Amino acid sequence: SVTTVLRSADVCGPLVKMIATFLGTFHGQTSDLTEIDNPAASQNRPFVLTLPLENPQLIQGLWKKRNKNEEFTETENQLIGHQQWFLKVHQARVIPILTHLAESFKSSLPLVLTHGDLHGESLLLLPDGGLGVLDAELCDSGSPAFDVGTILAHIIAARMSASDADLQAVTFLVEEFLDTYQNALLLTIAQDRKSIEAIRAESLRYAGAELVRRSIGAAPFPGIPSIRNPRALLGFAADLICHGEISVATDAD
Repeated sequence: SVTTVLRSADVCGPLVKMIATFLGTFHGQTSDLTEIDNPAASQNRPFVLTLPLENPQLIQGLWKKRNKNEEFTETENQLIGHQQWFLKVHQARVIPILTHLAESFKSSLPLVLTHGDLHGESLLLLPDGGLGVLDAELCDSGSPAFDVGTILAHIIAARMSASDADLQAVTFLVEEFLDTYQNALLLTIAQDRKSIEAIRAESLRYAGAELVRRSIGAAPFPGIPSIRNPRALLGFAADLICHGEISVATDAD
C-alpha cells in the first residue's frame, strides 16, 4: 500500500513528490468547476477539526464501541492519558484556530474540489506508475489546504511510526511536499505570493488537526500499527496548528 511505502525511508521521497504533483495538478484543474456542497462532508468536518477536543467523553465512548468492550483496555487507558494531557496543555490555544478553519473552509481561495479524506489507504499505486484515488464520498468544494494538510499528516505519521523515525528528516520531507505541490498548482492557476503563503500555512494547520484527530480522535491512522512517541507527535501537531509553520521543537512534558 502507499502507507507501507511511506514508512520506508529509502523509497518514500519520490512517492511524496508524486503525490504532491498529483494533488497540485488536480486542485488546479478543478478550481474553475461549478461549486458543489456535500452534506456528508460538512457533517464530517467537525469530527476532523473540533470534536476530539470539544467532546472528549464522546470520543472515549467511541473507543469503547469500536473495541466492543465494557471496560477500557490498557491501550485505551493510554489513549485517555494522551487525550487528557493534550487537553490540559493545548486545548485552549488550538480550539479557536480549528473553529476558524471549519468556518472558513468554503471561503478560502482558490476554491477547489477536495477529496475530503486523503490518506495512504485511499491512494493506489497503479501498474503504469501513476496514482489512483479511492473513497471520495466526502469530496466537496473548499480550501485546497484541507487535502494538502490531511495527506501531509499521514506522511508525517507514517514516517514517525518507522523504526528510524527522525523528526528533522520528516520536516524536510514536508517542505519538499509543499514546494512540489505549489509548483504543480502554479502550472494550472495563477496565484500571487501572498496567496501561496496562506495556502502553505493553512495546510500545516490542517495537518496538525488531522494528526490530533487520528491520535486522540475517533479514527486511528489507517495502515499504521503504532506511533513510537505519541506525545511528541501531538506536541508537533499543536505547533503546526498554532503557528502554521514547521518547527522541530515540541513540548511533550
